[in-house]
Amino acid sequence: MITGTPINVLDYAANVTPGTTDMTVALQAAVTAAVAAGNSVYMPAGTYLITDTISCPAKTMIIGEHRSMSAIDNGTKILFQPTTLKSLFSTGVTGAFKDGYSFENLYIVGNSTTSTGNSFRAFDLIKVIKSTFRNMRVDGFRTAFRVEASIMNRFEFIQMANHYLYCIQYTGDYATTDVWEQCYISNAPIGVQTDGVNIGIRFNNCIFESIETYGVNLVKESYSWVFENTYVEDVPTVNTATNAMWRVGYDGTALNGTPQLLIHGGYIAGRNAGLVGSLLDVDFTDGVTLGGFIAARYTNIVKTSANTQTNQIVATGWTAASVSTMVTDATKVSGYYPIGVYNSGTRNLQTARFQGILTGPLTLDSGAAATTAGNLQLGRTTDTLVGAAGGASALPATPLGYLIAYLGATEIKIPYYTA
Repeated sequence: MITGTPINVLDYAANVTPGTTDMTVALQAAVTAAVAAGNSVYMPAGTYLITDTISCPAKTMIIGEHRSMSAIDNGTKILFQPTTLKSLFSTGVTGAFKDGYSFENLYIVGNSTTSTGNSFRAFDLIKVIKSTFRNMRVDGFRTAFRVEASIMNRFEFIQMANHYLYCIQYTGDYATTDVWEQCYISNAPIGVQTDGVNIGIRFNNCIFESIETYGVNLVKESYSWVFENTYVEDVPTVNTATNAMWRVGYDGTALNGTPQLLIHGGYIAGRNAGLVGSLLDVDFTDGVTLGGFIAARYTNIVKTSANTQTNQIVATGWTAASVSTMVTDATKVSGYYPIGVYNSGTRNLQTARFQGILTGPLTLDSGAAATTAGNLQLGRTTDTLVGAAGGASALPATPLGYLIAYLGATEIKIPYYTA
């Protein structure tokens, strides 16, 4: 909690030539003093050259001025230019959980858009809990945010672009319950990379744009991730068939026995230059649920492998255009989804598939054997053998009415009687 007047970093050194005067020592001194006093560090508008890692103990709070994140010098800009590979803000790698961090209103620029840059991570967050990161733009690092063993942090209104490896990397040790709200994730080989056990991470109303290979690469060990109302544009950008917006269960060691992923709502569009890859590509999984979204420009909506178990993907319906294949293997999917898109004039007509839907004890599944208990099958076979009227076991001569069905284009009248 802030208990006094914020500490101005300019009280520790004059920023004589913004972007050229090295302000590393001044910022570190301001952070140390502010944490000791229970205050925040204030960085007025301007460009600050930082050349070494800023160590951030628990309750570090740094607040800049937000004016325009698109203008180079129109707010608080941190220019991180280390001479060896280093991270900008580090919470340390050992010790107990650390809480009370707050970073906001900062424009942070590194020099690692290629492999030759030394800006490693903008934020290296280990064992950080109950903290907030908001209203920032982070460009030009190998990874913008590395998160490990975190609990209940909130990231909102953060723009990440032009990173050499990842925008966000979760490196396990049971990171859990972080929320990313209205963040912009763009221009990197992978948007969100996972390694190890990461549980219950949630992305709400976020944008993924111009990601080269995978928007999200979810390893076997990570589970209960949620993506709600996601906007996707031009992901993947690289024309490789195995690329995807969500890639699940290809990497890692072993599954955890808990459903891994929920995708609900939003607009999800693939490569602008033509169809490629999949919206969802699944190898090993303990369960994925998806639906309620609009999709476009993918070769596949759901692609599975020989390692994907039967009915491990639960579909709750979506609509799509400019898609080659909805589902590559229907035996891996249960629920309902469109099986085709037909362009007709200015609107799309879609036919749906109902696969393995349970309704109480009754299963509508035309793929089951005819003798399977509890299966209702319409149109599998027809029977023209009818007993003569008037016999002891024959049907009455006149039915009460007819149920009308179609077998292909042939109309079938099914008579019904009282019991």
